[in-house]
Amino acid sequence: MKKDIVFLFVINVCSAVGYSLIAPLYPALAIERGFGEHLCGQIISMFAISNFFFTPLCPMFIKMIGRREIFYLAMVLEV
Repeated sequence: MKKDIVFLFVINVCSAVGYSLIAPLYPALAIERGFGEHLCGQIISMFAISNFFFTPLCPMFIKMIGRREIFYLAMVLEV
């Protein structure tokens, strides 16, 4: 059980680090390509909004599909 929690913690930290590396650079790149600052904020905020709405659905999917398959799917979608 403890090994599972440590593993999930490491995956969560890696995901957060990946997102935090992109977030400061994205607005400059988007503005350079002609997108406005408002659109940049909306795109970045979609990550938090999607987490808010889809996190309560995860236990249902885990019961239906299985833990390992959900984990693999999440890792593929994260990339």
